Amino acid sequence: MKRRPKISAVHSPGRFPRERPLGALFYGADCLDDVELVSQMPWSGGYPVRVKLKVDGAQAIGLVSSPILDVSVTEVAELWPHGLVRQDDERWDWATLVRQHPDGTDWRQFQLTAAERVQGLLIVQSSWPTRSPANTGTLGAYMEYVATAPWNRLDEQGRRIDERFARVTPVGRLLVGVAISLSRQLGWEGRMGWHSKPGAETWYKDVLPGLWAGGPDLEEDGLEYFEISADVATTYLAGISGSFG
Repeated sequence: MKRRPKISAVHSPGRFPRERPLGALFYGADCLDDVELVSQMPWSGGYPVRVKLKVDGAQAIGLVSSPILDVSVTEVAELWPHGLVRQDDERWDWATLVRQHPDGTDWRQFQLTAAERVQGLLIVQSSWPTRSPANTGTLGAYMEYVATAPWNRLDEQGRRIDERFARVTPVGRLLVGVAISLSRQLGWEGRMGWHSKPGAETWYKDVLPGLWAGGPDLEEDGLEYFEISADVATTYLAGISGSFG
């Protein structure tokens, strides 16, 4: 994969961050009808935060916390690979990813736990030069890595790919909301970019109406580049705000 020169990360408008080392991809799209819709956003963005979700269709409570803990990395290494055979993120080594992207100034790490297991992981770059016309001359956050546990995923026919544990939803939507909220906390007003695998492109377009599709990025193996504006971010957060308690 072709790499661009690295530049130092900062968090002040008008300057550009350090180049990200790897593409951010999303795996494990969730159902779209499992999020309680409300008009206000009561969540202040502090961690840990309780989230409302479903476990095998039943209402439940999960927890989003930061950073990703060593015990969580160990659990993921033990339980996830069995269900990730032939998945695009099959070879992701979360121990290495967490070590290469330490929680702090440049990156933020998040984990979502529910039903006594790690259900999803997220790494966000704190500062990123945006590309879309709506975001011209601004910075945003960048989703480096985001993934749900294999037992939460469906195949193209809507069948579960891993039935060892209860299915928890909507992990993907909640983690995307966490990334957008981080962008707001950093002063980027929810602006955010990421690259997507072909299998996740439709999911992103469905859950983020109004996102900007920048086309294949030849410097990232032709992965589609997506970006959202502050307005799209506001609409998205309003839609999932009832999930944060």
